[in-house]
Amino acid sequence: YCEYTMDTIGRLVMGQKESMIFQNPRVAVAQSLFLRNFDQPLIHLNLAAPIINKVTMWSAKKFGSSLSAAEDELMAEMDKAVRERIKKREVDNSVCAETADFIDLFLDFASEMAASEKTEFKMSESQVSKNLSVDEVVAQAVIFLLAGFDTTANALGYTSWMLATHPEILKRCREEIDEVCCDESISYEYLQNLNYVEAVCKETLRFFPLGAFANSRQCMRYTDVCGLIIENGTNVQVDTYGLHFDPAI
Repeated sequence: YCEYTMDTIGRLVMGQKESMIFQNPRVAVAQSLFLRNFDQPLIHLNLAAPIINKVTMWSAKKFGSSLSAAEDELMAEMDKAVRERIKKREVDNSVCAETADFIDLFLDFASEMAASEKTEFKMSESQVSKNLSVDEVVAQAVIFLLAGFDTTANALGYTSWMLATHPEILKRCREEIDEVCCDESISYEYLQNLNYVEAVCKETLRFFPLGAFANSRQCMRYTDVCGLIIENGTNVQVDTYGLHFDPAI
């Protein structure tokens, strides 16, 4: 599903015209950012002692790493795509609404702000600009790509496995799809009425929560929670798996 999700995101974000499944070089770059071995002593030390994490992050930035190289490659490619789109828009002086993508939407937004007479306002006697720079458009596009690539692929993979191991559920899903989707086209209204399919997707995500490791928060001040002392700067992570499998909830 990694190929499929990258192909879809390529069309939504970068205006990719044709399918590039199994021919898209961005897949390998994106996978290198996610497919890492977390069962390593250094990673466990980072979790146990936050000060070590600061040292390893500094070392990665100082001496370089395959991870930072992949990030740089992805940012460079997106930067090139955005700047080429800007030049094309300047030549064409118009954008087709039917083929507009994520980059076009952000560039339209940036143009509207630049054209507005009220591009700045005062807050606490300091000037705050509302202009959207090219670098910000690039950053937003990269975030959209990375946030949707791995999570969507994993969700599709887990759901497919659950349906394959529960044929009776698969049968009910197919029956609902055949009943609701009257033709081959897929519309938002059709998707809104696939209640059982939606329930299956949500139940799959209960079993396999995506990004459960990314819901931590940093304590901003010394806190006492029922006798449990949390020092300032300590990262606190919610037990997502425990919550999802708690019968009381």
